[in-house]
Amino acid sequence: MRIPVTQKIAAAFGSALLILVVGAMSAYMLNRFLHATTQVDHTVTVMSEAAEALSALKDAETGQRGFIITGDSVYLTPYLEARESLAVHRARLRALTADNPAQQQRLDSLDHVTGDKLAELAATITLRHDSGFAAAVAQVRTDRGRKSMEAARSLVAVSPVFWGRYLFR
Repeated sequence: MRIPVTQKIAAAFGSALLILVVGAMSAYMLNRFLHATTQVDHTVTVMSEAAEALSALKDAETGQRGFIITGDSVYLTPYLEARESLAVHRARLRALTADNPAQQQRLDSLDHVTGDKLAELAATITLRHDSGFAAAVAQVRTDRGRKSMEAARSLVAVSPVFWGRYLFR
C-alpha cells in the first residue's frame, strides 16, 4: 500500500508543528525556571545580608561588653570594626531592596533600631570610660540595649516572605 504524497506532507508538517510547540513550551518553561531561580537567589542574598548586619550588631555588643567588664580599650576593637561593617551591610540591604517599597520601610525600622542600639553601646562605653564600671552597669540594667537587640532580631529573623523579592510578591 502506497501512502499518498499529501498525507506524507501533512504528517511531516504535523511533526514539524509538534516539534515547534514542544520546543516553544520547553523554552517558556526554562525561562520561567531561570527567572524563579534568580528570584530565589536574590531572596537568599538579601536574607544573608540581613543576617550579616545582625551579626555585626552582635559583634559591636560583644566589644562593648568586653570593655565594660575589663576597662581595657583593646576590647573595643570588635565594636569599632562592627560599626563600619554594619554601615556596609545596611547600604547593601538598601541597594538589594531598592525596588521594594515595603522592604525599604522595614529597613527604615531596622536603621532606627540599629541606630538606637549603637547609641546605647556608645553611651555605656563612655560611661565606663568616664565614670567607671558601676555607672556602665547601671546603664546596661535599664534594658534599653536588650530591647533594641530584640527589636533588631525580630526585624531580621523572619521568613523569606518578608525579605524576598520572589516570595514577597
